[in-house]
Amino acid sequence: MAGRDTFVVATQQVVKMQRIKETFWRRLDGSIDLGVDFTQQNAKTDFNVGAEVRYKKDRNNFVFDVSTSFSRQDDTDDITRLNTNLIFMREFGSRWFYSGLLAGDQNSQLSLDIRGTAGGGLGRFLVQSNKVMLGTSLGLSYARERFIDQEADNAFQAYFLGDFQFFSWGGLDTDLSSRLVVIPVINQGGRWRISFITSFKREIVSDFYFNISVNEQFDSQPPAQGTEKNDLSLTTSFGWSF
Repeated sequence: MAGRDTFVVATQQVVKMQRIKETFWRRLDGSIDLGVDFTQQNAKTDFNVGAEVRYKKDRNNFVFDVSTSFSRQDDTDDITRLNTNLIFMREFGSRWFYSGLLAGDQNSQLSLDIRGTAGGGLGRFLVQSNKVMLGTSLGLSYARERFIDQEADNAFQAYFLGDFQFFSWGGLDTDLSSRLVVIPVINQGGRWRISFITSFKREIVSDFYFNISVNEQFDSQPPAQGTEKNDLSLTTSFGWSF
């Protein structure tokens, strides 16, 4: 346990160090993002907010994140998106871990009124160095979802997740991360979903950074007829980490 045991580790084996603080509140780390874009020609306004909080104790990791965006333009319907996740991960030997997930989603572009998801799986870090992290995991999940003008339905799902992160520490930190999630819906033959998110963060001054991210959501068989199959969004924002 932190502060009680001493371990001798060869310098060559150290790829990352993280101080585990003593109290709950001091163990919380996170960030807040805010972005606003306006185009006068077509009166287009985009507004996005995101936040992430992380907590680590021993081999247990908790992450809560939420992001929402709103887009308005003349002569078109408003577009709203909301995504929130609560993730638990427990590490054990040889880079393996198991995880649990609770999530909520809304996306008017895909006619998704609400989706709640719970699941869990097993994964492994394939690469861990002082600059690169690459991990994968497999699991099962259950979702209760409702599309606009549709009855709520159940979805029993498998998922494959790939997570990549490149980070550079120095005077100004740089962080490039990508996450790909492929979700076959087991009880709805032929339907599968893809979520792909890439984010680039560059520190401007101490604890303040610029962020640009690309988010692609795809549904091969959306239950609501006439619904778009994919939603691609590009957001820029400024943020503060703590």
